[in-house]
Amino acid sequence: MHRFLAVLFVIGLLSCVQQDHSADFSKYQYDQQVIDRLPAYDSLASVILQGHTAFIPSGRDSHYVFRYRPFTISKADYQKLPQNEIKRVDEYIGKVGRGYIYGFDLFRDSSIRFYVRDSFVHEARFWAQERLSYFNDTSKIPDREPPTKDTVLQIRWQYWIRFDEPELFDN
Repeated sequence: MHRFLAVLFVIGLLSCVQQDHSADFSKYQYDQQVIDRLPAYDSLASVILQGHTAFIPSGRDSHYVFRYRPFTISKADYQKLPQNEIKRVDEYIGKVGRGYIYGFDLFRDSSIRFYVRDSFVHEARFWAQERLSYFNDTSKIPDREPPTKDTVLQIRWQYWIRFDEPELFDN
């Protein structure tokens, strides 16, 4: 009897974990205000790429060369901009608007990932992580697979949203 109840409990847990949110994901729309700010993101990308050699710390061996998230608390996600770039980059971040960017990663191939926002969709219980990527080499724009959806905006830009379910025991 105890074994039967244990099996039912495990099956019940697995059915909670394996919810199909594909309909909820497809309803989540790209933010038109993010799209309307593309010229400001484009200017910010130009400023970052103009000074990108200042961002490269010596001995860095990861796939990205610089991560900047000034609006986060974690020290691991925050690197100070080189002094000569602070004013220019912060000016363009201000033009994008604080509600539309909380940081960026600059990669070795000169592509840039902008962190737009992370939102929890309460009624469907999932996270939507909105990103905007700039690709200097347009042949490197990936076709993203579920649980991510994407759209190409202009020639070098991809707007993408990754969907994540919260952990099983999160409240």
